[in-house]
Amino acid sequence: MSSVIPCVDLTVVPNSLTSLRIVENYVTFRFATNNVSENFGGFKAELLQNTVASIKSLSNKPLLNKSTNYAIQCGNCSRHINVVPIKFERILPLPSDTASVSDWFCHAHGTQDNIKLDPKANDLFYTHCYMHINRSNIVNVKGNNKVIVCKSCLCWLGTIHNPNTIRIWLNTVKFVDNNTSILTNSLTDVFYSIKDVFRNSLFNSIKIMLSCHSSSTLLDSILLWIMEKKMQIQLVESGTVKKHDVSKVLFKFVTNGCETFSQWQNDSQVTNLNVSKPMILSLLKHLQKFNKMMPPEFSKTNDFYLSYLFLYDPILE
Repeated sequence: MSSVIPCVDLTVVPNSLTSLRIVENYVTFRFATNNVSENFGGFKAELLQNTVASIKSLSNKPLLNKSTNYAIQCGNCSRHINVVPIKFERILPLPSDTASVSDWFCHAHGTQDNIKLDPKANDLFYTHCYMHINRSNIVNVKGNNKVIVCKSCLCWLGTIHNPNTIRIWLNTVKFVDNNTSILTNSLTDVFYSIKDVFRNSLFNSIKIMLSCHSSSTLLDSILLWIMEKKMQIQLVESGTVKKHDVSKVLFKFVTNGCETFSQWQNDSQVTNLNVSKPMILSLLKHLQKFNKMMPPEFSKTNDFYLSYLFLYDPILE
């Protein structure tokens, strides 16, 4: 049985196919091309207008409404983690992880070390993927001095930001009112976080360190080295060739204590992002999936693995 794969916008060099690899439902191989389009990677793909200007700013519109009673539930088992429904009187955006905390204020407040964004009992401070909530509002959880988990199913929920404030993620808990239930997707949230770094950076190559506290002492991290912010690949799906805009990356999973972790953590050129445990797991699964499609001899370099991030086009996991 033979199949014909149309190579849209590509001129294939005869007899150049190498590295045939079959993994599950995917067949991958390499061949040389004379590109007709400039969108398929290489030195001409890193055009500023295609990588920065095309990335829209994240919406500052809150997902929750003021003066609405909300029950907060574990996203896994649906157990209530607040005593009574909470009616928030103030719902305000937090600075992003890549912004200065002082940007939240209209006038100077001394040094940044003195700035505290602690919500009161009826306050909720939010970003696109996590929220700060007063610790007095949260019950039915267990924790140490850093991590909180659901008391019923022991599912990871968030972290203790300080003695008065808990950071919970919209992909670990859900906010429920009479009509709706709000729970976001962990992979979508981590993609938003990465695109936010892109939007605030003019560099072609970017290093991002995404970290999550698994326990009071253990810190899990994905080291992400962006090689090309936006390039185009083709995948054959259900017999049809589809183009996808992706980011080409090198990645490595590490924990605190190893030398590479310390090097990246102390590197001023690395952007550090604090993410949830589901976001770490979803991103790692996504990266490993597309790494497996590549021939072994091209899938790893200097202890980092090569993969793609489908930041711009949705793809089934």
